[in-house]
Amino acid sequence: MGFSQFGITPAVSLSGYPDLVAWINSGYAGEMGYFSQRQQAYQHPDGVMEGVKSIIALAYPYDTGEAVPCRQGLGRIAKYVWSGVDYHDIIHPKLKQLCKLITKDSPDSRARGVVDTAPLMEREIAKQAGLGWQGKNTLLLNKH
Repeated sequence: MGFSQFGITPAVSLSGYPDLVAWINSGYAGEMGYFSQRQQAYQHPDGVMEGVKSIIALAYPYDTGEAVPCRQGLGRIAKYVWSGVDYHDIIHPKLKQLCKLITKDSPDSRARGVVDTAPLMEREIAKQAGLGWQGKNTLLLNKH
């Protein structure tokens, strides 16, 4: 399927939730109203799938080609932004395929694949699953 890393972590309340609430309450979510509308769902992975016991966290590398050189006086834009390919469109079908394999192999199990559009603190979960560490820029970093 092309995933470069995986890790499994228990579905537990997330320690970063109070920081998220403070961030929302301070107005930093701006026009992203879905944060406050789904605020409670971020507290525990149950907000995404009731009764969840474990989470499989995955990393998927995607090549966006060579960086576009900056024009004089303009800043740089992260490669994942300008690649022209929406990573959701690449990863969602792979997650659906993985969920089918899991439920076929374990018929009593349930699985749901999400990227970053569900109310889940995915960076904290990926960190708990051993996929990397949080950098000063708040992004998940790893050596791969």
